Amino acid sequence: MKDPTNFVVPKRLEAHKKERTERGFSEEDWWNFDTYIAWVIAGAVEKMKADGNTMFAYPGEPEENWSALTHGEYEIMAKGFSQWADADNYLGDADSLYRDLEDALEIFKNRFKSLWD
Repeated sequence: MKDPTNFVVPKRLEAHKKERTERGFSEEDWWNFDTYIAWVIAGAVEKMKADGNTMFAYPGEPEENWSALTHGEYEIMAKGFSQWADADNYLGDADSLYRDLEDALEIFKNRFKSLWD
């Protein structure tokens, strides 16, 4: 999956890299921020899957309540977010693209629930 900001004007490339390093995003990412966020999440999901970093626990939660992402959850999130990140080149059914993203977002919302508490 390619970086969605691969169009960065050469004179802005150094600033783009510096801004991403300093704050995690650059002004170039704003043009289509949902695509950038989907690209970041898809990359993180792939890395978590490869490294086996899958346990989810919340402060004070007993260890027996910890849960791991399942293979299916990885696949759904990877598919939904990576397709969205590459949507400029997506030639499939738009309804399918949205359904896949909604499925990925549902798992993301449930697994990273402390973001919305």
